[in-house]
Amino acid sequence: MKTKIFGGLLIAALAVTSVANAQTYKMAPLDSRQTQLERRITAGADKGLITHNEALRLHQEATNWHEQKRVANLDGTITPAERRRLSMSQDQLSADIDKAMHNRKVR
Repeated sequence: MKTKIFGGLLIAALAVTSVANAQTYKMAPLDSRQTQLERRITAGADKGLITHNEALRLHQEATNWHEQKRVANLDGTITPAERRRLSMSQDQLSADIDKAMHNRKVR
């Protein structure tokens, strides 16, 4: 009897751990890409490729992405449609960073 109870508890613990790891893994690519984009903004500003005002605007856009992600995750999951919307927002931020780095403004 004790063996069955212990075995059941062990299986339940493994199932909960697996679900938690799966959700963490699904969210990692969005976060790592966002970190990379924010580093590009900082590096561009440090190198003089992006003006101070451009960097502020781009960092605000990154902050808006974090807010979008927070709202999308309020129910505990990010749906495929929300994931697409977040990805498109990152694509736009990346394009804005490229545009700011190559606009030939005097720094």
